[in-house]
Amino acid sequence: LPRFFLEFIIGITTMRLVPLNADVMPNRHLAIFATLAVVFLACFRLDILVITALWLLLAALMMRADAGQPPVVSKPGFLLFLGRISYSFYMSFGTAELLLAQFYRHQGWNAAYGKLIYISAMCLITLALAVALHVLVETPARKWADSKLTPPGLAQAGQPR
Repeated sequence: LPRFFLEFIIGITTMRLVPLNADVMPNRHLAIFATLAVVFLACFRLDILVITALWLLLAALMMRADAGQPPVVSKPGFLLFLGRISYSFYMSFGTAELLLAQFYRHQGWNAAYGKLIYISAMCLITLALAVALHVLVETPARKWADSKLTPPGLAQAGQPR
């Protein structure tokens, strides 16, 4: 609970500080520095510093967007795709972990001895479940909800003539 409270306060503070600093901060350089810091610090397993560098990266990207500058990533297609499936990815993680842990247990394997393989399998299974969930459940449900819940006048106003 204390960690969540701290993260909430940091998020609120970031949302207040970004618009105040967006036009004056060298956010592109800050984003590049933060990205390099994340990779470097992760190699040394300095988790709290990695999280701090990730926060710095997000703040830099938010400032860049707030200042109306072009994005750091010029062709963000894959990132947009990941953003679209992010909720499905989040919802699929538990199922993927359960399936993979049961598979490992059934085989008599210990995930601690093959961490990279376990992590890779978790990512691939979660991604596959997330894509399936997004395509087969989330997208049709959104279309259905839009068709049923959008007021008639608003739906016609958005239609091209």
